[in-house]
Amino acid sequence: MEPTPTRRVWPFAVAFAVSLVLLLSPGSGSPPPFAGADKIVHVAIFAGLAVAGLLAWRAPARLAAALVAYGAAIEVAQGALPIARSADPLDLLADAAGVALGMALGLAIARFGLRRLARLGTPLVADREHSVRHDHGCIPGGRAR
Repeated sequence: MEPTPTRRVWPFAVAFAVSLVLLLSPGSGSPPPFAGADKIVHVAIFAGLAVAGLLAWRAPARLAAALVAYGAAIEVAQGALPIARSADPLDLLADAAGVALGMALGLAIARFGLRRLARLGTPLVADREHSVRHDHGCIPGGRAR
């Protein structure tokens, strides 16, 4: 049984809300624990968004473009808002790297059949043929099972 569309979107909605809080909260003023720690946070956040997005939607190219645009918007907001944060082009690069990592991970989940994790959402891109056969009682090309 396929999850409802709302259930497929919840992981992404939660990840998106968490990303907003983490990326737009006022800066703490304390130095990071090590150089580049903030870049690792950006990669992890955007990888999580990409995996959750792939579970919800089947358009990886559009999702990747939207997430990179979201990363750019976050950087503009960090530079414009009085939250003791600054815009950093390297953060945007880390966001894009996180999107690429998350896309690779999400597509690998689909390719290697880790269906238990993928069942949190819709069948991923590589699972379309299975869902067509399962949902419509025929295989692509119109032949009955």
